[in-house]
Amino acid sequence: TKTETFTVVVERDEAGVLIARVPSLPGCHTYTHDWDELPARLKEAVELCLADDEDLSLYHSDAHDELLW
Repeated sequence: TKTETFTVVVERDEAGVLIARVPSLPGCHTYTHDWDELPARLKEAVELCLADDEDLSLYHSDAHDELLW
């Protein structure tokens, strides 16, 4: 299993919503009100960004079986 590490930036907006983004994956972001939900939402967002963007071949390959959290 190949493992990649991504930096995540988390901010809280004025309404208390947690907004998380992965700067190295353009457009990769998610939001929630609950810290406990954040890891699952981030995992889903990263998987979708990697699957949708074939130009990110550095991060996405056949050897990339899963993302570890």
